[in-house]
Amino acid sequence: MKSFSATASIAALAALAAAPAAALEPPKELTGTIEHKFGTIAGRERHYIVYVPRNLQPNPPLLFAFHGGGGDGPIMREGTGFEFDTLADAQGFIVIYPYGIGQSWTTCRKGAVNKATQMRVDDLAFIEAMIAYEVQERHADRSRVYATGHSNGGQLAFRLALERPQLFAGIATTSASLPPST
Repeated sequence: MKSFSATASIAALAALAAAPAAALEPPKELTGTIEHKFGTIAGRERHYIVYVPRNLQPNPPLLFAFHGGGGDGPIMREGTGFEFDTLADAQGFIVIYPYGIGQSWTTCRKGAVNKATQMRVDDLAFIEAMIAYEVQERHADRSRVYATGHSNGGQLAFRLALERPQLFAGIATTSASLPPST
């Protein structure tokens, strides 16, 4: 893995500047910082947002918040009403809002047809790289890594529970069905 840069690329800044005008503003009570990270993982440019509370506890837990199909990191953050950021401020943990390739994830659903699946994107390598980076940079606690996701992001969380259970202390999903057993 190449290390993630703390400086956003021009393309990432342009994408953020093109965000819809109706975007919600984060609550003024939030005390943490937002970092836009990017790097090349498994041959693909990947992006994520990190919310780091001012009162980050030593060896903090990590929470991954995976967006649904058609979404991205900022949409997940805004769509949850910035509640994960508010909880992070109160509890001192790190929240990661990754971007899926083609606004989608490779999940454990065999019949899923989306851009990430069609392109055979290695989302597991991306997630493992983010964990390793946060462990190295902020001494995140590997035993307290959690995942939540909505819809397609929830299906990715199910995949993580099935294929990388040693990496996650727990998962929670919304509007995501379990894959069929066949």
